[in-house]
Amino acid sequence: MKVAVFSDIHGNYQALMAILKHIKKNNIDKIIYLGDAVSIGPDSMQCLKCLNNEIDVFILGNHEHYIIDGSQIDKDMSIGEVSHNDWLIKTLDEQDINMLKKYKNSYELSINNKKFLFVHFFLKNEIYPYEHLSIYKSDKYEQIINNIDADYIFYGHFHPGRYDEINNKKLYCIGSSGCVYDDKTFYYVIDSKQGINIEKIELKYNRKAFVNRINNINYPEINEIKKSFFGIY
Repeated sequence: MKVAVFSDIHGNYQALMAILKHIKKNNIDKIIYLGDAVSIGPDSMQCLKCLNNEIDVFILGNHEHYIIDGSQIDKDMSIGEVSHNDWLIKTLDEQDINMLKKYKNSYELSINNKKFLFVHFFLKNEIYPYEHLSIYKSDKYEQIINNIDADYIFYGHFHPGRYDEINNKKLYCIGSSGCVYDDKTFYYVIDSKQGINIEKIELKYNRKAFVNRINNINYPEINEIKKSFFGIY
């Protein structure tokens, strides 16, 4: 069994197309997406529709929850981020939003008698369902992991990505495949043919087309977004 996993494409349609094209040539059995298809980049609607048609499992991210439940669920949202989310919602049709409401916050899978958990980020039972990134800086991170019944945990949300091993649990924060600063994107493959092998697949996407697209569209926070999330000055 071969499972493809990626996350946080954030409206980068060109990167998404490169990933899906490569996956189709890689004899993948299941495609799992870890959320945040929308916002930040210029082509949220196209990414959302494409993922709905092409993947097997769509896990909600915080930016999907902002669409479903409203940006007010996150007390850390700035005025600019709220304006950006308001603009984003206007670019989506009712079918897109209703589609999101069918998706869940997590997915579990057993591979070679090992438990895999796939989430956008670590969950809590509140209106805004995710822990804050500040958990990395405290003992709370390890406490959360100890309470999760899984051998492997795959998640996104933290764009740079990271890897941890805590009490024999392997944690793959796979980062953002859309918010990248050059012409390279990526996805992960879990291959169970001989044990469990996990590989990061790096590939090129049409960066020139993406830059041209984002430079010819205007929306709230666009200048800061181009610089901070895509390295475009």
